[in-house]
Amino acid sequence: LGAGDLGAFFASIAVNLSPFLMMRSVGEWFDTDIYSCLFPLLAFGAFLYCFPKKGLIRQAVATCFSGLFLAFYASTWKGWWFVFDIMIVSFLFFILNQRIVLKEEGKEASSIRGYFISLGLFFAFTTFFVILLNGFGVWKDIILEPLRLSKVLKITPSAWPNVYLTVAELGPIAPFQVAQSLGGYFVFFGSMIGLVYIFLAEHGLRDDRYGFGLLCLVLWIVSTFYASVEALRFVLLLVVPVGLAFGITVSKAYELIEKATRKYLTQGYGFAVRVFTVCVFSSFLVSNTAELHNRLLATTPQMNKTWHKALTRINKETPKDAIIDSWWDFGHWFKAIAQRRVLFDGMTQNTPYAYWMACVLLADNEQEAVGILRMINSSANKAADTLQLQDGFDASRAVEIVKKALSKDKAKASAYLKEHLSAARTDELLAYLFPVPDKLPPVYFIVSYDMPVKINTISYIGRWDFKNVDMWFKKKEFTKTGFITYAMTKYALTKEEAENKYLEILFLDEKEAKKWFSRPVGYFSGLTEARQDNKLLFFDNGLVVNLDDRHAYVLSPSPERRGMPKSLIYLEGGQLKEVTQKASNLDYSALLIEKDKKYQSVLLDTVLAKSLLARIYYFGGEGLKHLKLFDKTQEKSGGYLYVFEVKWQKSKDGF
Repeated sequence: LGAGDLGAFFASIAVNLSPFLMMRSVGEWFDTDIYSCLFPLLAFGAFLYCFPKKGLIRQAVATCFSGLFLAFYASTWKGWWFVFDIMIVSFLFFILNQRIVLKEEGKEASSIRGYFISLGLFFAFTTFFVILLNGFGVWKDIILEPLRLSKVLKITPSAWPNVYLTVAELGPIAPFQVAQSLGGYFVFFGSMIGLVYIFLAEHGLRDDRYGFGLLCLVLWIVSTFYASVEALRFVLLLVVPVGLAFGITVSKAYELIEKATRKYLTQGYGFAVRVFTVCVFSSFLVSNTAELHNRLLATTPQMNKTWHKALTRINKETPKDAIIDSWWDFGHWFKAIAQRRVLFDGMTQNTPYAYWMACVLLADNEQEAVGILRMINSSANKAADTLQLQDGFDASRAVEIVKKALSKDKAKASAYLKEHLSAARTDELLAYLFPVPDKLPPVYFIVSYDMPVKINTISYIGRWDFKNVDMWFKKKEFTKTGFITYAMTKYALTKEEAENKYLEILFLDEKEAKKWFSRPVGYFSGLTEARQDNKLLFFDNGLVVNLDDRHAYVLSPSPERRGMPKSLIYLEGGQLKEVTQKASNLDYSALLIEKDKKYQSVLLDTVLAKSLLARIYYFGGEGLKHLKLFDKTQEKSGGYLYVFEVKWQKSKDGF
């Protein structure tokens, strides 16, 4: 058994059994994380065949395959450019170092030309395949995305909400947690010690065969480790370089021990020491695998029968050109199983689609909700973009105009738009907002049992306050006097109101500003069953309802949570009814749900209680005019998965 073979074995174990990768790959994980390990490993491995230089054909084949693997990677994740850029930067540093080494040794630097040929071929093949398979817009990411990387998790000067701020896996993580998630401290710090030893003690960067690979691993780990501390998601990009570095460490450690034992020990003792060395490294394999096994036992498949049945039915019973509209999380499932286009998914979540879809779920007006779906499925965000780019409206005003127009029928929307726009621009916007029904694609709208859990995130996006965002950035640009003048002119505030806004913003840091930009809504209790005593309903969440007059009261051991909710909301005759409670002292409402002569209730924000999400999830979409139930499935846990067909045909109210 050679040191290289042993290192390769342990590297494969470290990569394939990395806890972070395994936890995000088993159980039909709804993202495409495994590709972020597979394709970078293939691209990096193929490119290493350029070393040592053995002719143009070897270089061409190696760089061709490397570029092709990166093009495949670009098809699965927008962050593909990171590995490409790391390889390019590492190669440039390697060439520079080799030039310095040759100069120090008094040798001709003509051999450097071969490196530039490899670099040029790699760049050319990657460019060709990426553009061929994904388009020029994706290839441009190698230049544009690095400039945006530092702003991904920051408040940036964009009026539209940054969806990344709401993604849990983009939250920060402690440095030692990063190391632990990659297989433990032994693997991570052992890898780092091995790389440092090879660099400093053996001058590995000077090696014509391995120098580039070692330098690339170092830059890969250093840059990705920084990104991982800022956002948990990027730990995935450390799996490959840390695993390979661990294999190199094992190989080098075994090589040094083998040399020492053969030189200083008898054959028997030397063999025993080498076996002991292998056992020490294997202890990682046993302990890590056992711990990972225990963690995986607690996981359950996320792609269950409920999802598979619904998506399979969409695949078999809907037109091939249909689009699935839902929140972005399960977009990859929709494409893989239903085999239909999606509005947005994990690759494209940070777009205006997120805002508009959140508005659909929170809308208390079906006409406005379906109007938004009609717009984004036919013309995306062109209406708001046109108002901003061609008419000079800020995002706040543009979104306000679009939403008001969508809440009306076409005739009333036309009259409303003409109050603010020219006749030509009105006609252009009407084409975006009210396209010909025959040109609209078939659309299927999914509301899943996970959405109520995610409502805090969804509502944060959907209740985005464009005015507050605008004023936050204008406060940074203007003096106090300039800001007050701007606020009074732009938003018709009084001087006192403008001054109060200035003072309000003055004491906000970035963390507090995120809360100021939007106010999410949520639940104040879970869904509970009723115990009925004549006309009185008693719920475990403390709610008491009199069915005669719909009077509601919340009983609670805590005085501050005891009292009357804002209103009681229920469905009657297909219509959502609201009974405002007199002398209300609580800042939320109660939803009363009747099913099979049994009652359920949930306490929640009033905005959420009136929303389309609540209307669908708790009342099954009963009474909706433009959403036709296509499929309904109940999970074992009790949650529902609804699929609705959006009906575009014109009705009495103007669709």
